[in-house]
Amino acid sequence: MSIFLGGNASANELNDYEEGSWTATATGGVDSITYITCRYTKIGRMIQLSSRFTLSGSSGGGALSVSGLPFQSGAQNQNSFSIMHNGFDEGGSQEPELHGHIGSSTTTVSFYYTRTNGANWNQVTGTEAVSHEIIWATTYYTDL
Repeated sequence: MSIFLGGNASANELNDYEEGSWTATATGGVDSITYITCRYTKIGRMIQLSSRFTLSGSSGGGALSVSGLPFQSGAQNQNSFSIMHNGFDEGGSQEPELHGHIGSSTTTVSFYYTRTNGANWNQVTGTEAVSHEIIWATTYYTDL
């Protein structure tokens, strides 16, 4: 599909557009993911993701990570985004702010709590996340 951005058609043609679904895979902290929906739109180098799924089965309390992004992030990419969730529990705070992080050159999302006491970010563990649903949307860039 070609999209014209105005002006000279050949110089402003965007012919790299794609939509689809992607499969989130539990790669740390939990054993599996129950899917509700994971969708993406790719326009040039920009990838727009939306996801909603439930995390199942704690695998020893390790750091929570989910792989399977439809495109590898760019070498200079750093992206963080807020996540809506239904009850993660971090150190007795039952509704902490939760954020996802996509680093450079990866297809994996890592998950962190926001700290308000000046401490470092704290990674979410599978023990804290198991059986909870998360919903998020973000945009990241690829080098493709």
